[in-house]
Amino acid sequence: MSIDKSALDYRAFHPFASEFHLENALFLAKNARLAYETAALQEHVCREIWGFPNYRFLEYRSDEDDVQAYVTANAEVILVSFRGTEARKLQDWVNNMDTQLVERFRGQVHRGFIRSIDLIWDDLTQVIQEFRTQNQMLFFCGHSQGGALTNLAVAQALASGMPLHQAYTFGQPRAGNLLFAGFFNKQFKSKYFRIVNHGDIITRAPTRKSDYSHCGTFIFLDKQGLMHTDSAYWTNFWDDLGLSIWDLLDMAIAEVEEHKTSTYISKLAGL
Repeated sequence: MSIDKSALDYRAFHPFASEFHLENALFLAKNARLAYETAALQEHVCREIWGFPNYRFLEYRSDEDDVQAYVTANAEVILVSFRGTEARKLQDWVNNMDTQLVERFRGQVHRGFIRSIDLIWDDLTQVIQEFRTQNQMLFFCGHSQGGALTNLAVAQALASGMPLHQAYTFGQPRAGNLLFAGFFNKQFKSKYFRIVNHGDIITRAPTRKSDYSHCGTFIFLDKQGLMHTDSAYWTNFWDDLGLSIWDLLDMAIAEVEEHKTSTYISKLAGL
């Protein structure tokens, strides 16, 4: 990842925004992209380019799980970015395939994704408490699997009473069933922005035919790069095909450009 200071500039961010804000979406998309980089590069960008004095890398790794996130903070905001799926890491894909639903948050959620949150949650809350010295606004974000982890981390934050301002996800797969989505949306829909790019197949998995449902406020980036909030642009297209998750993932290989963080950043920057 080459470092372009103007492209990574924090100054346009609006920490107290009460609704969707394009500049916030763009900056958090860059956070979501940075989550894929090494801890050393993350820390350099956070401290030296953004001027965030606080940074912490979090990871839980075992034979079955590899969960990563970072937390960075200044006097205004605390940002938590969850790393998404890396196709070359088998355990990530195994985690994605663990689509069994388990009881949680007055509904059912993806067993693999919630296990990842449980593994990292205590460390994450400890760091947030350490960095929260001035009642800063707390934001969560993530791309791909990191978006699904964001979804469930928000639910866990709400359940634990953690004050959370907003969350943005990019190319997020579904994380729970309709009951979970309904309960989540009653509490946080207006503060949770799920951004979907045209042709991004990962956002269709796991399918609604597998009892999964999306959460949050839907933001769609169409083929021409225009932004819409009408779910009719994307809701029925893939689900009506009756494809399995394996079919979707096979198709995702061919459509990887539509799922990349760089594509999301480029389209948001062009609005």
